[in-house]
Amino acid sequence: MKFQNGLWIAFILQIGLFTNASLIEISARLIPESTMIIPVILLSVLLIKYIKKDAEENNYKRITWQFSAIVAFGIACKLSFTPMLLIPLILFRKNLKAILQLVWKTILLTCLFAYPIITNPSESFEWISNIFLHSGKHGTGASDFINTNEFSTNIGIIIKRDAWFWVLLLGQFALSFTSKNKRLKEASLAITISLMAILFFTLKHFAIHYIMPFYAFKTLFVVFIIFALQENKKLKAITKLNQKIRIAAAILIIVLISPQLIEAKNHYDYSTKRKEKENTIQKKVLSQILNNELPL
Repeated sequence: MKFQNGLWIAFILQIGLFTNASLIEISARLIPESTMIIPVILLSVLLIKYIKKDAEENNYKRITWQFSAIVAFGIACKLSFTPMLLIPLILFRKNLKAILQLVWKTILLTCLFAYPIITNPSESFEWISNIFLHSGKHGTGASDFINTNEFSTNIGIIIKRDAWFWVLLLGQFALSFTSKNKRLKEASLAITISLMAILFFTLKHFAIHYIMPFYAFKTLFVVFIIFALQENKKLKAITKLNQKIRIAAAILIIVLISPQLIEAKNHYDYSTKRKEKENTIQKKVLSQILNNELPL
Protein backbone atom coordinates (compact mmCIF):
# COMPACT_ATOMS: atom_id res chain seq x y z
CA MET A 1 0.00 0.00 0.00
CA LYS A 2 2.77 2.40 -0.99
CA PHE A 3 0.32 4.89 -2.51
CA GLN A 4 -1.52 5.11 0.83
CA ASN A 5 1.72 5.81 2.75
CA GLY A 6 0.99 3.31 5.49
CA LEU A 7 1.06 -0.37 6.40
CA TRP A 8 -2.20 -0.68 8.31
CA ILE A 9 -4.35 -1.32 5.22
CA ALA A 10 -1.93 -3.95 3.89
CA PHE A 11 -1.96 -5.64 7.30
CA ILE A 12 -5.76 -5.71 7.50
CA LEU A 13 -6.15 -7.11 3.97
CA GLN A 14 -3.57 -9.85 4.49
CA ILE A 15 -5.19 -11.17 7.66
CA GLY A 16 -8.48 -11.48 5.79
CA LEU A 17 -7.65 -15.14 5.19
CA PHE A 18 -8.08 -15.79 8.92
CA THR A 19 -11.50 -14.15 9.25
CA ASN A 20 -13.31 -17.29 8.12
CA ALA A 21 -12.61 -20.90 9.02
CA SER A 22 -13.65 -22.03 5.54
CA LEU A 23 -11.01 -19.79 3.97
CA ILE A 24 -8.36 -21.31 6.21
CA GLU A 25 -9.51 -24.78 5.19
CA ILE A 26 -9.72 -24.30 1.40
CA SER A 27 -6.47 -22.32 1.22
CA ALA A 28 -4.59 -25.56 1.92
CA ARG A 29 -6.41 -27.52 -0.79
CA LEU A 30 -5.80 -27.69 -4.54
CA ILE A 31 -9.23 -26.58 -5.72
CA PRO A 32 -10.40 -23.60 -7.87
CA GLU A 33 -11.85 -21.84 -4.82
CA SER A 34 -8.44 -21.65 -3.13
CA THR A 35 -6.91 -20.07 -6.25
CA MET A 36 -9.78 -17.55 -6.45
CA ILE A 37 -8.66 -16.04 -3.15
CA ILE A 38 -5.76 -14.44 -5.06
CA PRO A 39 -7.86 -12.31 -7.47
CA VAL A 40 -10.23 -11.43 -4.61
CA ILE A 41 -7.36 -9.91 -2.61
CA LEU A 42 -5.94 -8.22 -5.73
CA LEU A 43 -9.35 -6.72 -6.47
CA SER A 44 -9.44 -5.39 -2.91
CA VAL A 45 -6.08 -3.66 -3.42
CA LEU A 46 -7.15 -2.21 -6.77
CA LEU A 47 -10.40 -0.86 -5.33
CA ILE A 48 -8.50 0.92 -2.54
CA LYS A 49 -6.10 2.29 -5.14
CA TYR A 50 -9.04 3.51 -7.21
CA ILE A 51 -10.51 5.34 -4.21
CA LYS A 52 -7.32 6.87 -2.87
CA LYS A 53 -4.99 7.56 -5.78
CA ASP A 54 -5.96 10.68 -7.72
CA ALA A 55 -3.31 10.03 -10.39
CA GLU A 56 -5.43 7.14 -11.70
CA GLU A 57 -8.49 9.35 -12.21
CA ASN A 58 -8.11 9.78 -15.96
CA ASN A 59 -5.73 6.92 -16.73
CA TYR A 60 -8.47 4.56 -17.89
CA LYS A 61 -6.15 2.58 -20.16
CA ARG A 62 -3.96 1.35 -17.31
CA ILE A 63 -6.69 0.72 -14.76
CA THR A 64 -8.93 -1.11 -17.26
CA TRP A 65 -6.05 -3.46 -18.02
CA GLN A 66 -5.56 -4.05 -14.30
CA PHE A 67 -9.24 -4.74 -13.61
CA SER A 68 -9.54 -6.91 -16.73
CA ALA A 69 -6.46 -8.99 -15.89
CA ILE A 70 -7.61 -9.69 -12.33
CA VAL A 71 -11.21 -10.51 -13.31
CA ALA A 72 -10.06 -12.67 -16.25
CA PHE A 73 -7.74 -14.65 -14.00
CA GLY A 74 -10.60 -15.20 -11.55
CA ILE A 75 -12.93 -16.36 -14.36
CA ALA A 76 -10.21 -18.72 -15.59
CA CYS A 77 -10.15 -20.22 -12.09
CA LYS A 78 -13.92 -20.69 -12.11
CA LEU A 79 -16.83 -19.28 -14.12
CA SER A 80 -18.58 -18.22 -10.90
CA PHE A 81 -16.11 -15.32 -10.66
CA THR A 82 -17.73 -13.63 -13.70
CA PRO A 83 -20.03 -11.29 -11.68
CA MET A 84 -16.89 -9.56 -10.39
CA LEU A 85 -16.71 -7.88 -13.79
CA LEU A 86 -19.68 -5.81 -12.61
CA ILE A 87 -17.36 -3.93 -10.24
CA PRO A 88 -15.32 -2.05 -12.88
CA LEU A 89 -18.37 -1.79 -15.18
CA ILE A 90 -20.26 0.05 -12.44
CA LEU A 91 -17.26 2.23 -11.55
CA PHE A 92 -16.87 3.35 -15.18
CA ARG A 93 -20.53 3.19 -16.18
CA LYS A 94 -20.46 6.79 -17.44
CA ASN A 95 -17.45 6.18 -19.68
CA LEU A 96 -18.45 4.14 -22.73
CA LYS A 97 -14.87 3.86 -23.97
CA ALA A 98 -13.70 2.42 -20.66
CA ILE A 99 -16.60 -0.06 -20.60
CA LEU A 100 -15.81 -1.33 -24.10
CA GLN A 101 -12.15 -1.70 -23.16
CA LEU A 102 -13.06 -3.60 -20.01
CA VAL A 103 -15.24 -6.05 -21.90
CA TRP A 104 -12.90 -6.91 -24.78
CA LYS A 105 -9.80 -6.99 -22.56
CA THR A 106 -11.51 -9.34 -20.09
CA ILE A 107 -12.65 -11.65 -22.91
CA LEU A 108 -9.19 -11.64 -24.47
CA LEU A 109 -7.36 -12.34 -21.21
CA THR A 110 -9.88 -15.01 -20.14
CA CYS A 111 -9.24 -16.85 -23.40
CA LEU A 112 -5.51 -16.50 -22.75
CA PHE A 113 -5.65 -17.75 -19.15
CA ALA A 114 -8.18 -20.51 -19.97
CA TYR A 115 -7.22 -21.32 -23.55
CA PRO A 116 -9.17 -24.66 -23.69
CA ILE A 117 -12.26 -22.44 -24.07
CA ILE A 118 -11.17 -21.47 -27.59
CA THR A 119 -9.49 -24.77 -28.49
CA ASN A 120 -12.72 -26.64 -27.68
CA PRO A 121 -15.41 -24.11 -28.70
CA SER A 122 -18.37 -26.47 -29.11
CA GLU A 123 -17.78 -28.23 -25.78
CA SER A 124 -17.23 -24.89 -24.04
CA PHE A 125 -20.46 -23.43 -25.45
CA GLU A 126 -22.46 -26.51 -24.45
CA TRP A 127 -21.01 -26.53 -20.95
CA ILE A 128 -21.63 -22.81 -20.33
CA SER A 129 -25.15 -22.88 -21.80
CA ASN A 130 -26.07 -25.92 -19.65
CA ILE A 131 -25.00 -23.99 -16.56
CA PHE A 132 -27.55 -21.28 -17.35
CA LEU A 133 -30.31 -23.62 -18.54
CA HIS A 134 -30.18 -26.23 -15.75
CA SER A 135 -30.58 -25.89 -11.99
CA GLY A 136 -28.12 -28.64 -10.96
CA LYS A 137 -24.37 -28.47 -10.43
CA HIS A 138 -22.03 -28.34 -13.43
CA GLY A 139 -24.92 -27.86 -15.87
CA THR A 140 -26.84 -30.96 -14.77
CA GLY A 141 -30.22 -31.41 -13.14
CA ALA A 142 -33.67 -30.27 -14.19
CA SER A 143 -34.22 -27.81 -17.01
CA ASP A 144 -35.02 -25.01 -14.59
CA PHE A 145 -33.22 -21.71 -14.20
CA ILE A 146 -33.14 -22.11 -10.42
CA ASN A 147 -34.40 -24.65 -7.88
CA THR A 148 -36.91 -22.63 -5.84
CA ASN A 149 -37.81 -25.54 -3.53
CA GLU A 150 -34.54 -25.29 -1.59
CA PHE A 151 -34.07 -21.54 -1.98
CA SER A 152 -34.88 -20.48 1.61
CA THR A 153 -33.01 -23.43 3.12
CA ASN A 154 -29.87 -22.64 1.15
CA ILE A 155 -30.00 -18.95 2.09
CA GLY A 156 -30.14 -19.99 5.75
CA ILE A 157 -27.09 -22.22 5.29
CA ILE A 158 -25.13 -19.41 3.60
CA ILE A 159 -25.96 -16.80 6.24
CA LYS A 160 -25.22 -19.19 9.09
CA ARG A 161 -21.79 -20.03 7.64
CA ASP A 162 -20.62 -16.41 8.08
CA ALA A 163 -23.20 -13.97 9.44
CA TRP A 164 -20.57 -11.24 9.95
CA PHE A 165 -19.86 -11.19 6.21
CA TRP A 166 -23.46 -10.30 5.40
CA VAL A 167 -23.67 -7.75 8.22
CA LEU A 168 -20.60 -5.98 6.83
CA LEU A 169 -22.01 -6.23 3.30
CA LEU A 170 -25.13 -4.43 4.52
CA GLY A 171 -22.74 -1.81 5.84
CA GLN A 172 -21.33 -1.42 2.31
CA PHE A 173 -24.84 -0.97 0.97
CA ALA A 174 -25.40 1.79 3.54
CA LEU A 175 -22.10 3.44 2.58
CA SER A 176 -23.20 3.56 -1.05
CA PHE A 177 -25.86 6.09 0.05
CA THR A 178 -24.26 7.88 3.01
CA SER A 179 -20.55 8.30 2.21
CA LYS A 180 -19.33 11.79 1.32
CA ASN A 181 -16.59 10.33 -0.89
CA LYS A 182 -17.97 9.80 -4.40
CA ARG A 183 -15.49 7.06 -5.26
CA LEU A 184 -16.10 5.25 -1.98
CA LYS A 185 -19.84 5.36 -2.65
CA GLU A 186 -19.31 3.91 -6.13
CA ALA A 187 -16.96 1.18 -4.90
CA SER A 188 -19.36 0.21 -2.08
CA LEU A 189 -22.28 0.03 -4.52
CA ALA A 190 -20.25 -1.95 -7.08
CA ILE A 191 -19.06 -4.57 -4.61
CA THR A 192 -22.56 -4.90 -3.09
CA ILE A 193 -24.19 -5.52 -6.48
CA SER A 194 -21.47 -7.94 -7.64
CA LEU A 195 -21.63 -9.99 -4.43
CA MET A 196 -25.42 -10.18 -4.63
CA ALA A 197 -24.94 -11.59 -8.14
CA ILE A 198 -22.45 -14.10 -6.67
CA LEU A 199 -25.06 -15.02 -4.04
CA PHE A 200 -27.65 -15.60 -6.76
CA PHE A 201 -25.20 -17.71 -8.76
CA THR A 202 -24.46 -19.80 -5.64
CA LEU A 203 -28.17 -20.33 -4.96
CA LYS A 204 -28.75 -21.33 -8.59
CA HIS A 205 -26.23 -24.19 -8.42
CA PHE A 206 -25.99 -24.51 -4.67
CA ALA A 207 -22.73 -25.54 -3.07
CA ILE A 208 -21.49 -23.59 -0.07
CA HIS A 209 -17.86 -23.62 -1.27
CA TYR A 210 -18.83 -21.56 -4.34
CA ILE A 211 -19.09 -18.44 -2.18
CA MET A 212 -16.20 -19.17 0.19
CA PRO A 213 -13.40 -17.30 -1.68
CA PHE A 214 -15.39 -14.07 -1.49
CA TYR A 215 -15.29 -14.13 2.31
CA ALA A 216 -11.82 -12.60 1.85
CA PHE A 217 -13.61 -9.32 1.04
CA LYS A 218 -14.59 -9.07 4.70
CA THR A 219 -11.51 -7.06 5.69
CA LEU A 220 -12.00 -4.78 2.66
CA PHE A 221 -15.43 -3.95 4.10
CA VAL A 222 -13.71 -2.94 7.34
CA VAL A 223 -11.26 -0.73 5.41
CA PHE A 224 -14.14 0.99 3.59
CA ILE A 225 -15.86 1.68 6.91
CA ILE A 226 -12.61 3.18 8.24
CA PHE A 227 -12.39 5.44 5.17
CA ALA A 228 -15.95 6.63 5.77
CA LEU A 229 -15.24 7.37 9.43
CA GLN A 230 -12.03 9.22 8.62
CA GLU A 231 -13.86 11.49 6.19
CA ASN A 232 -16.58 12.37 8.66
CA LYS A 233 -15.71 15.91 9.81
CA LYS A 234 -17.93 15.75 12.90
CA LEU A 235 -16.31 12.51 14.01
CA LYS A 236 -12.86 13.99 13.41
CA ALA A 237 -13.74 16.89 15.67
CA ILE A 238 -14.69 14.47 18.42
CA THR A 239 -11.85 11.95 18.15
CA LYS A 240 -9.19 14.30 16.69
CA LEU A 241 -6.95 11.32 15.99
CA ASN A 242 -7.42 8.65 13.34
CA GLN A 243 -5.54 6.32 15.66
CA LYS A 244 -8.69 5.74 17.69
CA ILE A 245 -10.52 4.62 14.56
CA ARG A 246 -7.71 2.19 13.74
CA ILE A 247 -7.79 0.80 17.28
CA ALA A 248 -11.53 0.21 16.90
CA ALA A 249 -10.86 -1.51 13.57
CA ALA A 250 -8.22 -3.73 15.19
CA ILE A 251 -10.72 -4.75 17.88
CA LEU A 252 -13.30 -5.54 15.19
CA ILE A 253 -10.76 -7.67 13.31
CA ILE A 254 -9.97 -9.61 16.51
CA VAL A 255 -13.71 -10.18 17.04
CA LEU A 256 -13.96 -11.49 13.47
CA ILE A 257 -10.90 -13.73 13.67
CA SER A 258 -11.06 -15.34 17.14
CA PRO A 259 -14.15 -17.57 16.67
CA GLN A 260 -13.01 -18.56 13.18
CA LEU A 261 -9.64 -19.78 14.46
CA ILE A 262 -11.44 -21.86 17.09
CA GLU A 263 -13.75 -23.30 14.42
CA ALA A 264 -10.77 -24.08 12.19
CA LYS A 265 -9.06 -25.87 15.09
CA ASN A 266 -12.22 -27.91 15.77
CA HIS A 267 -12.45 -28.86 12.09
CA TYR A 268 -8.79 -29.90 12.08
CA ASP A 269 -9.35 -32.11 15.13
CA TYR A 270 -12.43 -33.65 13.50
CA SER A 271 -10.52 -34.32 10.26
CA THR A 272 -7.64 -35.91 12.19
CA LYS A 273 -9.97 -38.27 14.05
CA ARG A 274 -11.77 -39.15 10.81
CA LYS A 275 -8.47 -39.91 9.11
CA GLU A 276 -7.39 -42.14 12.01
CA LYS A 277 -10.70 -44.01 11.79
CA GLU A 278 -10.30 -44.48 8.02
CA ASN A 279 -6.73 -45.75 8.50
CA THR A 280 -8.00 -48.31 11.00
CA ILE A 281 -10.62 -49.53 8.52
CA GLN A 282 -8.00 -49.68 5.76
CA LYS A 283 -5.67 -51.80 7.90
CA LYS A 284 -8.53 -54.15 8.75
CA VAL A 285 -9.41 -54.57 5.05
CA LEU A 286 -5.77 -55.12 4.04
CA SER A 287 -5.37 -57.74 6.76
CA GLN A 288 -8.01 -59.85 5.00
CA ILE A 289 -5.91 -60.04 1.82
CA LEU A 290 -3.84 -63.19 2.23
CA ASN A 291 -2.31 -63.13 -1.22
CA ASN A 292 -1.16 -59.73 -2.48
CA GLU A 293 -0.79 -61.01 -6.04
CA LEU A 294 -4.49 -61.74 -6.41
CA PRO A 295 -6.79 -58.97 -7.72
CA LEU A 296 -8.99 -57.32 -5.11
